[in-house]
Amino acid sequence: MKKSAFTTSELLIVIGIISIIAALFFRTMINGFPNPEEKKLQKAQYQLEQLVNQMYSDESMYPQNSTYIKQGFKNTDDVIIKGVHYGGNDKFCKLFASRFNKKSENVTCSTEGEHNTVSFTSNDNIDWYLPSTDFSKGYTTVFADINSDNIGFSNNTNACTYNASTCPNPDLFKFYVKANGTVVASKDNTIQPDAPTDDTDKPYSISVDVACSDNTDSCGSVSTTVNSSQITVTPPGDKITNLATGTYTFTATPAASYYPNWTTRNIIVDGNKIDTNIKIVFAPIGSHCLYVNVNDCDQASPASCATFTIGGQTMSQRTVNSKSYSTMQYCGLTQGDYTLSVTPKTGYYLDPIPKDNSGNPLDTLTQTIKIGTEDVRLDVNLKK
Repeated sequence: MKKSAFTTSELLIVIGIISIIAALFFRTMINGFPNPEEKKLQKAQYQLEQLVNQMYSDESMYPQNSTYIKQGFKNTDDVIIKGVHYGGNDKFCKLFASRFNKKSENVTCSTEGEHNTVSFTSNDNIDWYLPSTDFSKGYTTVFADINSDNIGFSNNTNACTYNASTCPNPDLFKFYVKANGTVVASKDNTIQPDAPTDDTDKPYSISVDVACSDNTDSCGSVSTTVNSSQITVTPPGDKITNLATGTYTFTATPAASYYPNWTTRNIIVDGNKIDTNIKIVFAPIGSHCLYVNVNDCDQASPASCATFTIGGQTMSQRTVNSKSYSTMQYCGLTQGDYTLSVTPKTGYYLDPIPKDNSGNPLDTLTQTIKIGTEDVRLDVNLKK
């Protein structure tokens, strides 16, 4: 006798399993698919983040190496994209709108922080509110109404941002766009985030590297003024913190016999870069010699033909390995300007004869000598 395919108990078990699977399936059908409004919000946020990143990275819109002192979205300099000019406080708004397929090409930049006037409506029925701004605070606000037409959502007659009692299911969302190309949104797409702190309160810093080329530690210092107080940085350097946005002027003060690779420098803190690094190097001032070759003097010592001074100091005859030269010299001169004076002694005269501005002959040659990074040599003719 053939055995039945299922006993009664087995059949009941199979029916039970099928019932459980069906229940799970219908629960998924009811609860498992995302809310259409949630999908629209995710799409709007994605569009915002992608376009902001693309604009910030596009050299034709916001040149990264611009000589303009304000970088990122703070750069409101005029640019031309496909023959259209974009600039001023409407630059960000108009550039952003230009990247969308819109229901109308008319774009109205709204008042910053408000959502009274729609800037444009995209073809996917999202109303965008884009401000006219220079990003002076380091950020701006952008609103997106995800179901357009200001029709409201969740029993509201108008579009609304989140409010626990009056708008628990908002359709109008607020985003913060920073001047450095980042977007800040709410964590759960429900409660709005706090606004980014104004640049004036941000703890920016400038790292100052002070180096001595001869590996000493007393070659000089760098100073700047912060909140009316002078801050001085010495080798090897330090970090100046808790800075607001603005321009800081650094002044290098070398120690005796040292010189810096720069003397003053303006560092601009504009909110786009949290930390800034600068470096200064102090090097010891080298000493150099002035050599005056004396021609036509028939004496063994050129000092017998004239008196030679440099910066008021008497020059001496050059001697190398006990051999004397018809050359006057003075060494140990550091960088700077010095006055050379040559006054012929009795029976000698300078050739050519020096003259003043009126053409009158002078008894003494007076010449400015510039000492830089090497020795200086010149000729003087002394005749009887």
